[in-house]
Amino acid sequence: MDIKIQVTNPTRRSVTVTIPAATVAASEKEVLKGFTREAALPGFRPGKAPEALVRQKYGKNIAEEISQRLLAQGYDRIKEEKSFTVYTLADVQKDESVQGADVVIRYEVDVLPEFKTPDWQSIKIAKEVVTVTDAEVAEHLQKLLQQRARFEKTEAAAAKGDYVRLSYTGTVDGQAVKEVDAEAGPLGSSESAWEEAGSESEVVAVPAIAKAIIGLKAGDTAKAEQAYGADATREALRGKTVQYALTVAEVRCKEIPAVDEAFCKSVGVKDEADLRDQLRKGITGTKEQAAETARREKALDAL
Repeated sequence: MDIKIQVTNPTRRSVTVTIPAATVAASEKEVLKGFTREAALPGFRPGKAPEALVRQKYGKNIAEEISQRLLAQGYDRIKEEKSFTVYTLADVQKDESVQGADVVIRYEVDVLPEFKTPDWQSIKIAKEVVTVTDAEVAEHLQKLLQQRARFEKTEAAAAKGDYVRLSYTGTVDGQAVKEVDAEAGPLGSSESAWEEAGSESEVVAVPAIAKAIIGLKAGDTAKAEQAYGADATREALRGKTVQYALTVAEVRCKEIPAVDEAFCKSVGVKDEADLRDQLRKGITGTKEQAAETARREKALDAL
């Protein structure tokens, strides 16, 4: 089996494999024998049908089977090549077969690039000593308490961080926003929306409303003014200032849970000391993982 290799680029080879006619004939004979053995033709017992009838009945299937065998044989020969290591087969083209002639197959294969291993044993990257302070533990405890906070209905005025249910409508240049832009959605109005008082999050639809509801109680009304820049999501509002009239329906204040027996039980610890210990372990693990990642990156940079 003849093989010719052309270097396309450092990671691609064009390989032409010529399979001798004798090998092709042997494959054809073996495939035909297999079809004859399994062929079910009227008037003949399995394995007894004439080859001519088998070819006539299963000619297309036989040709496909022979082609697949030859393609596989050629690819196996390429993988035996010592001058490169095949990573994957990118493409294959087979010339039209002629009875009694050699078969030529052209393969495009991706190969592993040549790589010289650097002197990695001489590289020494010190392992960082990880420490966790009491302040970090306290910060993570506060985050956990914030996550477990409950919002209870109150008649008191909304403070920053409380949630307020309200309705509002916006007008621009004397017209209702929804008349100017029917698809403005929450930028135009809402019959019932929950807003976090004083929130500066990017997901807040109208920041001016979130700011205006601080200090309001259920039943209060207020006004807010929002200026939209040239990059506003709604084209009709770009460069415009919208006046919002809002009415508060309900205020829910944030209640941070106490670190008591019930709370500790809910998070699966014995007491506050155990909770702080578990938080410290978690922070330590995160820091150690980050330090190890940084250490690996430094080692790669050194290589």
